[in-house]
Amino acid sequence: WWVASLCWFEPGVFLQENISLAMVSSHRDGVTPRAVFVKILKLYGVVTVCKIVLAFWRRYRMARMLRDVPDAKLPRHPLLGHLPGFLQNMHRLNDMRAESNTEHPICKVLFGLWDPENVTVLVAKPEAVRHILKDAFNKYSKPPAHQDHFFWLLEQYTGHGIFSIPHGLMTPDDGAEWKQQRKIAAGIFTRENFNVGMHRVFVEKAKKMRNLMVDGETTDMQAHFFNYTFDSIMKIFYGHESDMVGGGANAFGTAFDGAHRCMMKYLFASAGPKAMLDLLPWPLGGLQGLGMRLQRAFSAEYAEFCHHIRILDEESAVLAVKARQDKNISSRSDLIALYIQAGAREAVPQTDKFLRDTFLNFVLAGRDTTACTLTWMFYELATNPEVQRQVLEEIDTKLPDGTDPTLKLVQHTEMPLLHALLYETLRLHPPVPSDGKTASCNDVFPDGTKIPKGAKVDFVPYSMGRDPTVWDNPLEVNLQRWIPFTVPSPYEFPVFQAGPRICLGMDMAIYESKVLAAMLLQQFSFALLDGEAEKIHYSLMVTMSLCNSKKQDSHNLWLVPTRRST
Repeated sequence: WWVASLCWFEPGVFLQENISLAMVSSHRDGVTPRAVFVKILKLYGVVTVCKIVLAFWRRYRMARMLRDVPDAKLPRHPLLGHLPGFLQNMHRLNDMRAESNTEHPICKVLFGLWDPENVTVLVAKPEAVRHILKDAFNKYSKPPAHQDHFFWLLEQYTGHGIFSIPHGLMTPDDGAEWKQQRKIAAGIFTRENFNVGMHRVFVEKAKKMRNLMVDGETTDMQAHFFNYTFDSIMKIFYGHESDMVGGGANAFGTAFDGAHRCMMKYLFASAGPKAMLDLLPWPLGGLQGLGMRLQRAFSAEYAEFCHHIRILDEESAVLAVKARQDKNISSRSDLIALYIQAGAREAVPQTDKFLRDTFLNFVLAGRDTTACTLTWMFYELATNPEVQRQVLEEIDTKLPDGTDPTLKLVQHTEMPLLHALLYETLRLHPPVPSDGKTASCNDVFPDGTKIPKGAKVDFVPYSMGRDPTVWDNPLEVNLQRWIPFTVPSPYEFPVFQAGPRICLGMDMAIYESKVLAAMLLQQFSFALLDGEAEKIHYSLMVTMSLCNSKKQDSHNLWLVPTRRST
C-alpha cells in the first residue's frame, strides 16, 4: 500500500499545504516561532525521505522494465550507474554512442539509483526509429520544459516555438499548437519561393562570400559558413538584410551564437548540483527551487547566457515592429510575414513574444544545421584530395565558372558527385547527431523491447551512419555509395527526422549547400592548414559544429583556398 500511495504522492504540494497548515495552527494556538520552525524542519525531513524513496522506486520500476535491454558500452557503478563512465566519455559522446549501437542497436544508459529522470534508451534500429517517429508518434515527444533541464534552458533560448513545442499525449490539446505552427511555416517552402526568392538570395550571398576568398590566405571557413547561412536565413525568413558575410556587425547573430554555447556550458556545469538538489522537495529542490536559483545566481555561464538572451529579446522586438509597420506585409512571402498574415486572417494577432520565438526556432533549425553541414563537407573535401579532384572535374564540366547554379543544374541527375558528397557528409557528420524524445506512457517496440513511461528515447543518426553492418568501410568517404542516387528511407537515414515531424526545410538545406559549394569550387580548391588534422573534433552543441581543439574550446576550420585556372 505504501508503494501505491507514493505513486500519487506529490512531495512539493504536500509540503506547501502542511507548512501553511502549521503556520495557521501556530498562530491560533500561540506556539512560538522556534517550535514552528522545528515542526516544519521535521516535516521537511519526512517529505525528503519520501521523495527519495519515491525516486528510488520509479528508477527501480524503469530499470526493471528495461532489464532485457543491454547496457551501453560503459562501465556500470553499483550506485551511480553509468554516470562515471558517461562523464569520462563526455568529450567523445557521439563515438561512445556509435560504439554502443554497433554492438547493440538498442541499448540503455542509466544514471544514479535515485535518478529516474536520466534513464535513456539509445536507438539505431530502423524499425524502432519508424515506431518512434511515425507509428507511435503521439507517444514520443519533447518533454514539458518544467520537467527537463535541457528543454527548460532551450525554452529560454529559442522560446515556445515549433522546435521545442511538445505534441501528442504530452499536451492537453493533442499537439494542436504544434500542428498550427507547422502548417503556417510550410507555406514558405513552395516551388515558386525556391526558384525565385531562395535562389536569388543564395546566389547573391554566395558571390559575396566567394569574393572574400584570397588565394593562399588561410581563412576560417566555419565562421564564413555560419555568417553565410545567417544572412540567407534573415533575408528568406524575415525579409531583413544582414551582412555578416561582409564583416558587418549583427547583434542578433552574435548573441544567438553566444547564447547557444553558454547554454551548453551551463547545462554540463550544473549537472552535478542539479542531480543532488533533485533529491530535495520544494522549496529547495526542483528547477525553480531555492537551490537551483542560488546555483544560477553564482554561475558565470548562466549570467552570460542571460545577457545574450536579453539582446535576442531586444533585437527580435525590433524585427517584429519593423515587420508590423511594413505596409506591404500582405504581399510578402517571407516566414514572419506568413505568420502575421495568418494571425490577421484568423483575427488572432501574433504577439511580439510569439514572433520572437518563431524567429529563434527557425534560425536554430534552418541556419545552424546547414552551416554545420557545409563545414564538415569542406573538411572532407580538404582531407580527401581524390574526392575533391572528382567533384572539381564535374563542376568544370557541368557548371563552369561564370554559370550561376539553378535548382535544375544542381539536381543529382546533373551533378551526381556533388550530390553524393553532400550525402556522405550527412551520413558521417549529421548536423543533429542524436535526437531525443520522452515516452509519455509505457510502450513496446516492434521487436518486443519494453519502454517505461518517462524514459528518454534517443534515436542516433550518428550511429546509424557509421554502422559497419550497413555501410562497407563506414569511415571512408565513398561517393559511389550514392550513384545512382536513390532516396534513402528516412527511418534508415533519419538525418532530417521522419514521419509527421520530418524537417520542413530539408530541400532548402540541400539546395543551399550545393549552391554555395558549387560556386566556391568553381574558382577555388581547398586544403587543410598544416597541423590542423589531428586537432579536428566535433562540438557538444545542439547542432554538431566543428572544433579544432580536443578540449572543444576553439571552433575554427582553417582552410587554405587556392585560386584555380579553369
